[in-house]
Amino acid sequence: MLTLSLLRHAKSSWSNPSLPDEKRPLATRGVSDAPLMGRAMAERGIDPDVVLCSSARRTRDTLALVHRGERIVPAAQNKGGGQGDPFQVVNHFHISGPVDSRTQDQIAASAARATQRAMYRNL
Repeated sequence: MLTLSLLRHAKSSWSNPSLPDEKRPLATRGVSDAPLMGRAMAERGIDPDVVLCSSARRTRDTLALVHRGERIVPAAQNKGGGQGDPFQVVNHFHISGPVDSRTQDQIAASAARATQRAMYRNL
């Protein structure tokens, strides 16, 4: 059975309001909290085979810290099987502002394609 888990980025910094939204880094609290989430996920057996991540800096930084937090590692390393990296950065996942139905459809299609590519590489 497939399980979908959603994880929001850790606390981001607003210290430089001139930065574009996609380039905002994590706040100090976010940097310290993200590895705790990785350990909590591992303790609960949340061990993703595929991770789709926004291209925004704070989401990529969160993933790196969550991934390092415990045993959340690429499936090819922890399940002894497939090849490739299931961690996919998906540009369409970063959208600031209102989202219309056409954009929702584009996001869903992008997620489906990225998931298929990652899963086929790990077979």
